[in-house]
Amino acid sequence: MLLKKNLKYFFPLMAIVSLSFFSCDKEKTSISYSQQLEIDKGKLRDYLTANNIVADSTPEGLYFIIDSKIDSSTTKPTTSSNIQLNYKGYLLNGKVFDSGNNVTFNLSKLIEGWQVGLVHFSEGDKGRLFIPSGLAYGTTGSGSIPPNSPLIFDITLLKVLE
Repeated sequence: MLLKKNLKYFFPLMAIVSLSFFSCDKEKTSISYSQQLEIDKGKLRDYLTANNIVADSTPEGLYFIIDSKIDSSTTKPTTSSNIQLNYKGYLLNGKVFDSGNNVTFNLSKLIEGWQVGLVHFSEGDKGRLFIPSGLAYGTTGSGSIPPNSPLIFDITLLKVLE
């Protein structure tokens, strides 16, 4: 009898607790794109400084370096180009989440950070992209990439296929 009385309060109480938990979680994660961009830019600047890396930047907040410039007169990709490349992607803590060799992609189908960064590369260039989360996988993350994670990609642009 006592158990039946308590059960009638148990489920409504659990619903209130669950609702409170989820509403608190939303409050913690609701920051604007521009606020997250400033956080990411700070993390990327700290990473670059700690590793003595001098990089160029774009208005979108992406940083890039080209370590090995083959020839500035070679073909540069556009955002609609098909490209062939080698790449390795990792988090700021050094954890590798993806890589590929001699792979072909249409640049327009890739994350915005690659579209913004790879137009600075020429065919044959080797370099690195430092991408804020908003130009990558944003607030959702992807697979082993947590939400709001700035990313780093080592890139060798083998060929622009047009």
